[in-house]
Amino acid sequence: MESITELKDQDNTILRSFIDYELYALKKYYTPRLCKWESLSKYQQNIIPWFPEHLRAIKHGIKCNRKFFMQVVAVTVEGHLDPILKAKPPTEKEMDKVVAMIAQVAREWSADCAKERNLLLSRVRARLDKCYPRETTDRSEIIIKNPGCGTGRVAAEMALDGFDSIGIENSFQMIAVSKFILNDLIPKEHLPIYPFVHGFSHWKSRKAQVEEVRIPDIGNLKDIGMEHLMSIDYGSFVSDMGADRNIQISQEYSLFPHDVFTRLNHKHSAHVIITNFFIDTGVNILNYLQTIYYNLKPGGQWINFGPLLYHFENDDGKETVADFDWDKKEVIKMQKDVPLQGLELAADDIVSICVDKLGFELIEFESDILSGYGSPKGASGLPGYKCHYWVMERK
Repeated sequence: MESITELKDQDNTILRSFIDYELYALKKYYTPRLCKWESLSKYQQNIIPWFPEHLRAIKHGIKCNRKFFMQVVAVTVEGHLDPILKAKPPTEKEMDKVVAMIAQVAREWSADCAKERNLLLSRVRARLDKCYPRETTDRSEIIIKNPGCGTGRVAAEMALDGFDSIGIENSFQMIAVSKFILNDLIPKEHLPIYPFVHGFSHWKSRKAQVEEVRIPDIGNLKDIGMEHLMSIDYGSFVSDMGADRNIQISQEYSLFPHDVFTRLNHKHSAHVIITNFFIDTGVNILNYLQTIYYNLKPGGQWINFGPLLYHFENDDGKETVADFDWDKKEVIKMQKDVPLQGLELAADDIVSICVDKLGFELIEFESDILSGYGSPKGASGLPGYKCHYWVMERK
């Protein structure tokens, strides 16, 4: 997989999106509301005299978030900003991902969101303590993979519990932030961020929207002694670790020689795979299921937590897919303009496929677990996500 030090043009563009965050956020979230306020009659302005102060608090939060992103950039490029500043301007979609990143960081690294994290972690630890008790297991020999690891909190927790923990992440934005938080010896709760300044609906109190959150809730991660047990790989879970048969060539799965060789090294390589708010993120969930099965050792366990809010359900994009004959080493069928949307499976169907078709045994199953995602304290009327939790064992 790619090293974060080997920056490509698209990586430079992503880092530029961090630099451009303040201008984008002010233009999208602050300026329209300032214009709206200024357009009001004096009578209506006097009804809500506190509104300008609230807008100043929004602006302050955006500027503080920009400081956080600039620190991420500085650590990532080690002071070499010229390629970043000359990079292709980021798209609006890329900028919206930067905006969403702040809530992701709060969810993974603030004390405020510990309850959310523990909905998964408490269940994971109960399962792992049963399968790999500390007293009788050398946990450093147990390999846990966490595809879609985000900024690395679950992978870090597994390393802190003594396991050989491998995060996998395809987003360079996530990788850059995780590198900053995990490797830069940040003191506990040293950095202020404002995760909620971009959302203006459902608030009970406007003060909650501009509340400061401090990260990380654990400090000096290197000093804790976990760095030798944890790594994060930058790349595609399916393309870099997927099965060597029965997955179509697509935007998720390539035939590049490097990927083909890498995939061979991951067969039966993990004792446990943990997926957290992940399996609904791809265009073909079957690719994920096959890749999970391929990576697990016989008797290995897949632990899943999260909703099924399919990311491509309303995406009008298309891709080209192809079937490949591995014996003849040739493409035997190619289909263009295949919709990205269209394979949104229900939880019961996923379980049935895994058990009846792929060779899993269902060990545990829960449904309708209510979870937020970076929810603020004092929050709002949003109920959160209905999540599923299951444990399956590879036969």
